[in-house]
Amino acid sequence: MIRLAQCVAYGAMLRKESRGAHAREDYPERNDRDWLKRTLTFWPDENADLPEVKYEELDVMKMEMPPGSRGYGVDNTIHHPDTEKRVAQLEEIRNTNPAADRFEMQHLLNPIEIPDKFRGKNERIGLGFK
Repeated sequence: MIRLAQCVAYGAMLRKESRGAHAREDYPERNDRDWLKRTLTFWPDENADLPEVKYEELDVMKMEMPPGSRGYGVDNTIHHPDTEKRVAQLEEIRNTNPAADRFEMQHLLNPIEIPDKFRGKNERIGLGFK
């Protein structure tokens, strides 16, 4: 558990932004431009004092809903350069499919085919989704 705590604390220390419960007084903005990525930590050497940290970039253009204001407090987000473009794409999809229900919209916004073996029992039946 100590190693896990070190991964969380060290990864948080390296992030120069505030995001959700991760708040820093020296970096009060949420910075999607530079920090819209997953933090991956691991211990390649069991005798190391700190974990190794890598980052996995996220693609705004593949997000069903791009990052945006959470609706509380002042929105001082530094937006990702592709956010505005993705929002425009999503709005066009919504406008050209006004009768689509939320499940159809989800498929239109993020058309990923999920193999049957990974689909849950609560999937909607009879809508042509696979």
